[in-house]
Amino acid sequence: MTDWGFLAGAILLLLLGHYLRILRWGKLIKPYEKPPVSTLFRSLSLGYALNLVLPVRAGDVVRTAYVGRRLRNGPGFALATVILDRFLDIVAVAVIFVVFMATGLTGDAVEGSIVLYEMAVVTIGAGLIISRLFSTQIKKAAAGICSVFNDNIRLEGMKFFWSLINTFRDLSRIDIAGVFAVTVAMWAAYLASYGLFALSFTGSVGFTKVFINLFSSSSLGLNTLDSMRALEGSAVSAGMVGSLAYMVAPVVILYAVTLLPDSFRRLLGKTAALNDAREDADHLSVLPQIDPRDQMRFLDDYFSSSKREFIRKFIELNRDISILRDYSAGSNATTMLCMDRERTFYRKYTFGEDGEKLKAQLAWLEGHKDIIPVCRVIHKDCGEGFCCYDMNYDSGAYNMFRYMHAQPLDQSWAILRAVLDDLRENLYTRNRRVPAREDLERYLEEKVDKNLERIKGSRLLADIEKQRHIIINGRKYKNLSRLDRLFDHEYLKEIFSHDRYSDIHGDLTVENIICLDGEPDLSKAYYLIDPNTGNIHESPFLDFGKLMQSLHGGYEFLMMTKTVRVEGNRVDFLYTRSAVYDGMLEKVRGYLQGHFTPEEVRSIFHHELVHWLRLMPYKLEKDRKRAVMFYAGLIMVANDLDGWYGGAVPYRDGRK
Repeated sequence: MTDWGFLAGAILLLLLGHYLRILRWGKLIKPYEKPPVSTLFRSLSLGYALNLVLPVRAGDVVRTAYVGRRLRNGPGFALATVILDRFLDIVAVAVIFVVFMATGLTGDAVEGSIVLYEMAVVTIGAGLIISRLFSTQIKKAAAGICSVFNDNIRLEGMKFFWSLINTFRDLSRIDIAGVFAVTVAMWAAYLASYGLFALSFTGSVGFTKVFINLFSSSSLGLNTLDSMRALEGSAVSAGMVGSLAYMVAPVVILYAVTLLPDSFRRLLGKTAALNDAREDADHLSVLPQIDPRDQMRFLDDYFSSSKREFIRKFIELNRDISILRDYSAGSNATTMLCMDRERTFYRKYTFGEDGEKLKAQLAWLEGHKDIIPVCRVIHKDCGEGFCCYDMNYDSGAYNMFRYMHAQPLDQSWAILRAVLDDLRENLYTRNRRVPAREDLERYLEEKVDKNLERIKGSRLLADIEKQRHIIINGRKYKNLSRLDRLFDHEYLKEIFSHDRYSDIHGDLTVENIICLDGEPDLSKAYYLIDPNTGNIHESPFLDFGKLMQSLHGGYEFLMMTKTVRVEGNRVDFLYTRSAVYDGMLEKVRGYLQGHFTPEEVRSIFHHELVHWLRLMPYKLEKDRKRAVMFYAGLIMVANDLDGWYGGAVPYRDGRK
């Protein structure tokens, strides 16, 4: 006979235990990303439902797969958190069985379970110690296991091992006190639930028998329903409906919660302390790299143990920050919008040879902060083989690309004109000098010849590069082989003979000009970021050429285009160049014509062409799916120059 009052209480306490488990699981996820409350409810209900009919807690596998597809950090991270969740359960059950033994409860089931759970705890503990002592060998073995699969599965496998290692190694990131408190409360709710469930059989079944049948060593291979059927006694048979209700009702209620209105589910999240002001933003990525290829390269380095100092510094740099957005673009440096407990900021860092380049960039910013407006560096950490610095964040700051598409053209032009005036009158008057012949020769060899060789030697471009003509979005252009005169040394030397050297920014794209909304003083309405010091030919015309790569070549619009189609000598892609760009191009070109001679303006546009050459090897390596589109951008710019300065087509808007 079933006491329905005790059974109802048992169901409510079991449901509370499940809710506390979700809270604990969320706390394990929370340092890395915002726990998706509805997903956790749904995945746990699905897992428990399958555990009712599947042996050896197989529902946990489905729970992991379900939530892993919905976590930003992927299924490998989800599996790591589930393993840690179950490890905590193993410790808790082992303690409970020890208490049973200490209070005089003996028997084969209790003694066998104590041995099993204690062995599990000791094995896991020993595994952690061994993993510390033999970390190199274990990491290489893990990489070897993953290497037998295709690239996608290999990456997910390596991310799992990385997540598992870091979840156990960096427990300091987790609210340990909170996890401990929730674990105690969860198991208190479960034990009280088992006690009331036993009482619902009107005394014919004891609490310890319920617990042993659910968690003893002999029950681990059974599903939950079989474990309940193993309880002996006619009262149990008579109360099988109640037993089924006890197992099924909490699962149904957990799933039903996910169907409630959003306002109620948000309230549950707040009650569980999974959503607060800080958690409304993204959290620390298990792997800060966004590009899967960059993730793979990092994991290959990590598991090969070939760059220990690099890995150590990488982890150290990103230990205590939340990454809101990755802004990494056309360089090997990582640039991210981050947040710590005190403020929001931009962080830029890189390693190896690129770390030395970033040190030079940092030195440029610090050396020119009193000459022109530049970003404010609020923290730096540089050493041998790495460099990292943090920049101030202003919610009212926008790069020039966004600003000019949100504000009237004249307002945007007023700021850009102030930038150009500031550069001419202040930056370009610093360290003025006549170019050395050897510098120009080296510039042509390294920035023109070598990049042309990489383009012509690329297997990715082999089919399209051998064509005499290339049809881009329906228009016919001369291909690279018919434009050799534009890259001839004597031709370029004559054009660049009008250049003079000075301090320059080196990477003056519209995205590296940051506009401050609402600032009436134009001299304070902008600042510059991301200078490039590796130009060799330090002419101000490189800066103007880089600006032309934006406004004339439309680089930013190509970056926004995701797909390109290539068929024979035809290249087609959605080219969404805006009228704002055309208007700004005309204003800047008028500015250049008003301040420089025709020969100097010609030099500026030829430096733009060199910038496109310099871009291509990076795109061929890092952006292979769209590299042909950037090759098309190079071809369009080269044809414009061939027309303007070869007498074929007069200048209009750069595309006609």
